[in-house]
Amino acid sequence: MKAKKAVYLTAVIFSLFVFINGAFAYTPKAPDIRGSVLNPALSGFKSIDLHKITGKKLIIVNFWATWCPPCRAELHDLNEFYKHNEKNVLIIGVNVNVNGSSIPEFIKKRELVYPVVHANIIEMENYGGINFIPQSFFINPEGRIIFHWQGPLNSQMLSEIKQKMGF
Repeated sequence: MKAKKAVYLTAVIFSLFVFINGAFAYTPKAPDIRGSVLNPALSGFKSIDLHKITGKKLIIVNFWATWCPPCRAELHDLNEFYKHNEKNVLIIGVNVNVNGSSIPEFIKKRELVYPVVHANIIEMENYGGINFIPQSFFINPEGRIIFHWQGPLNSQMLSEIKQKMGF
């Protein structure tokens, strides 16, 4: 178990090093995400258009599903991170469930305060084909993808990112 934690921690540290030092050779403009928000009462958003968002130091686009255990595991940490950093961060949850009818009740039960939209196939393809969830894309104020993470996020990782981003 210790070896597994060490490998995970090494991957996180390396990824953060690359993220912080801008070691990416190619940082594409983030494809748009738009749609009606499924939790307008909790989030305060009626709709989202990623390309029209301004004033945030960091945008996190998080692809997830209600049936995915690792996705469900990260929801609490994402929600708490957003509550404490709403001034500088916008998290956009992009739910990939095939049938979206049960998503609003799921969101309400977990009291998710960041906006959640239902994914469409074009958006998923534009982000490289989402064939693994959860996946998160970290986008800077210029609309560029600066970091991509596959797997669940946790509060420690989010705190490190916050610290390295300087907010």
